[in-house]
Amino acid sequence: MDGRYILFGVSRGKEPELWRISAEGGQPQNLGIRMEGIHTLSVHPDGRRIAFSGGSIIREVWALENYLPKP
Repeated sequence: MDGRYILFGVSRGKEPELWRISAEGGQPQNLGIRMEGIHTLSVHPDGRRIAFSGGSIIREVWALENYLPKP
């Protein structure tokens, strides 16, 4: 990346948004990318493409009662 912008996340609700601001100051810009759990962000050297991972891990515990037939 050419160092012209700083990327950052804004959390408003369940899906954080990806924003940028010029390294020289000014108004922040919403990049229009929203996803829960954005991480591992990588910017291509040309500054025009980004790659990232996202999503959430759902952990569940289930209890089964009266599942097996009676002897």
